[in-house]
Amino acid sequence: ANCDFLGLNELEAGAIEVYPNPASNNVTVSSSVNTADMHLQVIDVNGRVVMNESSFLTEGKSNTIDVSSLNKGLYIFSLYNENSVANVKVIIE
Repeated sequence: ANCDFLGLNELEAGAIEVYPNPASNNVTVSSSVNTADMHLQVIDVNGRVVMNESSFLTEGKSNTIDVSSLNKGLYIFSLYNENSVANVKVIIE
């Protein structure tokens, strides 16, 4: 697999919604754009991938992930597919 992120389009702000933020139990991610399946990585402040969900968002729908196991702090929710990427900062409290 080619992991070169340089050719990806950054999705415009607001295309991906993550709520609630701050969150403590569940986070819902929804897309207002009809994209191919998007994978989700949750990355902590040290750059470690702490959660990894393949095909998390399909065709602009929404999905929910349980974040109650995560430590409190700031995380990057990175949604990506072959064509595009969106990074959203989420506070877990």
